[in-house]
Formats: sequence, structure tokens, C-alpha cells
Amino acid sequence: MNRLSLRTRLVAVAVALVAFAVTATGAATYVALRTYLYGRIDQQVSDLAVDPLHRICTPGNGPGEASPLQAPYATVIDHTGAQGTVVCPGFRLARTLALSPADASRLAAVAGETQPFGLRDTRGASYRAVAQPVQGDVLAIALPTSEADGTLGRLLGLELVVGAVALIGTGVVGAAGVRLGMRPLDRVTRTARTVAAELGPDGRGLDRRVPVVDPHTEVGQLSEAVNTMLDAVEREYAARWESEQRMRRFLADASHELRTPLTSLRGYAELVRLRGGLDEQAADSLRRIESEGTRMSRLVEDLLTL
Repeated sequence: MNRLSLRTRLVAVAVALVAFAVTATGAATYVALRTYLYGRIDQQVSDLAVDPLHRICTPGNGPGEASPLQAPYATVIDHTGAQGTVVCPGFRLARTLALSPADASRLAAVAGETQPFGLRDTRGASYRAVAQPVQGDVLAIALPTSEADGTLGRLLGLELVVGAVALIGTGVVGAAGVRLGMRPLDRVTRTARTVAAELGPDGRGLDRRVPVVDPHTEVGQLSEAVNTMLDAVEREYAARWESEQRMRRFLADASHELRTPLTSLRGYAELVRLRGGLDEQAADSLRRIESEGTRMSRLVEDLLTL
């Protein structure tokens, strides 16, 4: 994570926050809607469980089958677990509930309870069902949850699309906003690199400064701090450069002033030695004077070179 740039981390945090908000909101909406839809189905199933034969056996216009749009799903389970079609006076219930033997036994075991529960028929369709004892057998009544499941599926798809658009939009807008907000930092970076590239021994290049847009922001305060640092460094460079120049002038003047008397000293010593007429001790002293003068001249030359 530390290897990522500040821009990338800021955008990643923004996207993560939006993803969390979208996920939490979507999950809460999905759970609330599912609770409402399934609660409504359970209420309808519970109402059918009160006097079930009267509620599901509503006579039509004559003998035949009840309208599939009006009748709930139902099946009769006898004591052996066998299932049969519900036959009402004058017609037969059109929507028969086909259960597996295990689900039929399960319904028979909870007959009389009014709390609906979920099950699937032999085709895999999902229902909310109750079972009531009727005339020695068990009457199972169920309502399909396909419409509610379809609504929930569409809601989930819509939430996924909206969430994806929100995340992509956050990433794009966040990246653009962060890039725009980080421009002052880019100016600080460019100024620092330019100063480092142009910096000379005399402090050349330290005259550059970072433009300060708003001193009340963090970036503005950073720009002011960098400018203050450049001011201090420029003053120190200027003082050091002036000190070096004074030292150079002093050494040059001292070397020049020392060369003149040393040259004269060597010249007079050589002139006296060449005239002759000196005893051995005086001649040796002149040679020593000339030798030391030559050595001092070399030291002065080295000092001047330095």
C-alpha cells in the first residue's frame, strides 16, 4: 500500500467508501423489500388457512375447473402420505400442488400451525405454504413466490448496475478531482527539481519560488514553508559565497605581496654571491639564504594556486 502514490490511495479510499455505502444501502433495501413481499404472501396464506375449503372452493359459473388466476395451489395428503387433487362442489381446483414425499410428510407433521414456511414443488418452484387438517386428511395450501422473487431479482440487478455506475463514476470523478487538487503539489515538485538541476556553487537557481495560491490550505502552507526554506538556503549560499570570495582575494593579495620581497631577496643574494670575494662562511650563508628564498617562493606559488 505504501508503494502506491497519494493520488491512487485517495481515489481508492473514495471508491471503497462509495462501495461500502452502496452495498449497505442495497442490502438494507433488498432485505426490507423481501421482508415486506414475503410478509404479504404469508399473510395471504394465513388467511387461506382459516376455513380453507370455503376460501379455496369458491364456485364458478358451473362445473369445471377454477380459474388459475383465482385459486391458490393446494393438495390433499391422506394418512398414507399420498397426494390428491382438491375437489370442490361443482368444479375441480385447477392449480394442484405437486410435492415430493418428504415435503408431503413434512406438511402433514405440522398440520394445524398457522405460520407459513417455504418449500419447493417437484418442478423446483418456490412457495409459502401452510397445512390444515380437514375431514381426516391434511389440506396443504400454498402461494407461489415467483412474482416476489422476480421483483427482488430485478431490484438486485438494478442495484448492481447502479453500484457499478457509482463506483466507476467515483473512480473517474475522484481521479480528476484529486489530480486537480494535487496541482499545487506538482508545482512544488517542479520547483524543487528545477532548483536542484540549476543549483550552482554561488547559489544560482535558488531565486525560484513556488506560487502560493491560498495560504489557508495545507498545500498553500507547504508552498510557504518551501519558499521560506529557499530564502534561508539562498541567504546561506550568498554568505558562504561572499566568504569564499574574500578568502580568495586575501590569498591572492597575500601571495602577490609575498612574491615581490622574496624575489628581491633571492635576486640580491644571488648578485652578492656572483660578485665573489667572500669567504667560505659568507658564501655558505648566501647559498642558504638563496635556497630558503627559493623554497618560500614555491610555498607562495602553491598558496596562490590553492
